[in-house]
Amino acid sequence: MDKLNRRINPEALEASKHRTMTAVMDKIQERERRSSVLRRLVTPALVPAFILIFALVIVFSPGATTPDDGHGDISAYESERLAEISYLSASFIGADLTVSDPLFRFLNDTDTTQFETNDETINFYFDTLRVFLDEDAFAQSIAFTELEDSEFDYLITFDINGIPHEFYLVIIDGEISGQLVVNAAVFLVTGSYEETDTETTIEIDAVRGDDHVIIRYSRESDEDLETKYEVQTRINGIETERNIKLSIEDDEAKVDIEEGDNSYQLKKETEDGVIEYKLEYTLNGVSGQARITETTDAFGQPLYSYQVQENGKEVEVTRGRPNYDYDDNPGNNDDDNPGNNDDNPGNSDDNPGNSGNPSNNPSQQSYDQEYDLSKNIA
Repeated sequence: MDKLNRRINPEALEASKHRTMTAVMDKIQERERRSSVLRRLVTPALVPAFILIFALVIVFSPGATTPDDGHGDISAYESERLAEISYLSASFIGADLTVSDPLFRFLNDTDTTQFETNDETINFYFDTLRVFLDEDAFAQSIAFTELEDSEFDYLITFDINGIPHEFYLVIIDGEISGQLVVNAAVFLVTGSYEETDTETTIEIDAVRGDDHVIIRYSRESDEDLETKYEVQTRINGIETERNIKLSIEDDEAKVDIEEGDNSYQLKKETEDGVIEYKLEYTLNGVSGQARITETTDAFGQPLYSYQVQENGKEVEVTRGRPNYDYDDNPGNNDDDNPGNNDDNPGNSDDNPGNSGNPSNNPSQQSYDQEYDLSKNIA
């Protein structure tokens, strides 16, 4: 948990911005130099020959491949992983979870199941992680933009559960810095990206106020059917570590969560056209399972019904979506699209959060004074 306690200073942010400008200018000058050399070499008389040679190279080159479907320095694969990690970061910080007191659990009625005692945490895990059981849920939602005249180089936008997310970022030599905007909530982000012959790792450190989340993503190869997230959080002064694993087994997707001695496994099943989720868990040494179905209330909001079996007991628990403090309108009182009051999710220009230039935003200035966005994660 040492990473959660480090202090950072504002000077490196300015240095990061200068490095970004320098890198951009170097690229422009290099392109102009190459263009100048090419103009001197390609005279009108030689143009047909150059065209013929170029066509032959394309046709007969054994290594010719289709262009990558990524964007600039960020591939489509990387964009999707960054979206997933930023979504998890905002969810863990934004969730209004109450930590269950061990003494309360000890004194609790013996007829109460461990599921009922921990239903708030279970409901959060289900609501947050079930999206990973849907095929290409993030890929279908992501839009990528290369920004101009902005302190950030890229913008990744996506929409999950009707909530727009905007991730503004700069990547220089594997170091990531930027802002994640979810509705009006702003999260400061730093991190790192590393790819070797055997493994890809992305680490993101998201901060809002005193709350802090570090998520480390790792995958050993493109053929690997397991994706792992190591999650460290400090929320309301309480530090927690979790391991989340996404995997495919027998063409069935599942999510495994480990939190101390407690564990959860979530699967998605479809029977007779009806989608049903299955949860298996072990809480404080007690194992149980639940079948989960989703309906809606009178306002069209999701309701999750848990049919629980635990130690010979059967109970039914119904919960709505958890409260997230970035969710402007969880009850959907005046808008068909909860949490979004703008046709363009969360933003109308290249600056985050509908607040103009971030440096002119008073709330953002207070963040910038306390945290350094360009600190590399070790």
